[in-house]
Amino acid sequence: RTAANEPMYMPAGTAYVYMTYGMYHCFNISSEEPGAAVLLRALEPISGMETMQKFRAQKLKTNKNAIQPPKLCDGPSKLCISMNITKESMNKLDLTDLSNDTMWLEDDPDFDRDGMKIVCTSRIGIASAGVEWATKPLRFYILHNDSVSKRDKAAEEELDFDTAFMICMFCKQNRRLLKEDYDRPCQDLAVYLLGKILVRKLENGGILKGVIVETECYLGGDDKASHSYNGNAEPGAVALVRALQPVCGTSIMEGFRSRAGAKSKAANPRRGFTNSSLCNGPSKLCIAMDITKDNSNELDLGSSLNERLWIEKGAGLSVRGRILNTSRIGIGPSAEEWVNKPLRFYLLGNRSVSKRDKKAEEFATVTKVD
Repeated sequence: RTAANEPMYMPAGTAYVYMTYGMYHCFNISSEEPGAAVLLRALEPISGMETMQKFRAQKLKTNKNAIQPPKLCDGPSKLCISMNITKESMNKLDLTDLSNDTMWLEDDPDFDRDGMKIVCTSRIGIASAGVEWATKPLRFYILHNDSVSKRDKAAEEELDFDTAFMICMFCKQNRRLLKEDYDRPCQDLAVYLLGKILVRKLENGGILKGVIVETECYLGGDDKASHSYNGNAEPGAVALVRALQPVCGTSIMEGFRSRAGAKSKAANPRRGFTNSSLCNGPSKLCIAMDITKDNSNELDLGSSLNERLWIEKGAGLSVRGRILNTSRIGIGPSAEEWVNKPLRFYLLGNRSVSKRDKKAEEFATVTKVD
């Protein structure tokens, strides 16, 4: 805590304006946590654009008409120049004070929030903070808005979840699943895991996350496809995580897949893997998340002491989608009557699913994942 960052410790709604590179300003708003703030990275100008163009032109010493409206505020320093926000005039300003007639925020009741899609991705220009914090998904922007400073096309490609889900997944602290969460019949567990978040923390501190979109049951006992098949009703059931939709650390996942020498039709030589092909299979997700027998077998996923691999509840939200119940994949004829047992579950319409069952999809019913 220093004199310079003092506004970050002031009451929520305080303006924190600082200078970067000794010449540009950035505008932040303090939140309820001490020392935390939200940086405004971009604005879509809706009023006073001629004045904004004038301020930008003065700074750039160029023709004011050369800067088109979508580009006036498409960056944290650009918006400060366009809005004439400076450290001298705005720092420590109480944005909630009704007597403040200099700068404030308003709610637009006509704004279409229901139709808005929010992209959640990593922040910009913080590589020096190290892998763990450089990859955290702490930047948010409105999809398809022309004033966004920088798009993340990979994150946009797989925007399958609604706005509320994306915000809560990353903004709120997600509760880990505890032992009692796993203590349920295998088929119930397989369905329960859909929509939960598999989290892998690497040795260097990097965080990888993927939403579970496909599972399978292996019931043990008389399930002839199970590793624990023994011809009787003894315990030994497990749920296989078949596929994930990557939501955090996708570039690291791509690196793991590439180094493993994965050859896939989905691997574009110019772009690498598509987001949906990174973890769309049980072996693929293990490679992408660096999950091996040596580092994860017999790991207690319900232990709070485990800092390597765990599953989060996803802020208690429900995933909007259909759960399809169909037969498992790759079960040989030796499993006899177990080949066609409907013990695989996946989220209908999700592109990260390993293999669709189009016939079964015709008869799918809407199911809520809690």
